[in-house]
Amino acid sequence: MKRIKEIGMILGCLFLIVSSSYAKEVVIVKKNEGADGFKYIYEWCNGSFHSLYCKDPGYSSCFIGNHGNLAHYGGYTMDQVYSIVEDAIAMGNIPGKLIQENVVITWQYLEDDELQIKIYTESDIPLQMQ
Repeated sequence: MKRIKEIGMILGCLFLIVSSSYAKEVVIVKKNEGADGFKYIYEWCNGSFHSLYCKDPGYSSCFIGNHGNLAHYGGYTMDQVYSIVEDAIAMGNIPGKLIQENVVITWQYLEDDELQIKIYTESDIPLQMQ
């Protein structure tokens, strides 16, 4: 009986770790993309914040690597997020915001033509955005 309680506690702890392991905010910045992709890809994650910065013409795709994924964000793929944002920009929606299936995607241009994309779940939206 004691062994079952220990296993239950371990499984409960693992569930809490896995369920809280997604980043609360994903920020992607793209600058000076070439026809075949980017030269520099910088990615970092500190647990609650995941950042991806891609710049200058090269041959690499601007995708989130091993430290995070978008499965927690409505199951969107990076291609789907980029398609949503690019279509909205083509229609003149800059800055923009999409709320769909508990996922919030915002985009805007920063200085030096840097495109910034932010992804949240509705429950994790910063107060200044509500």
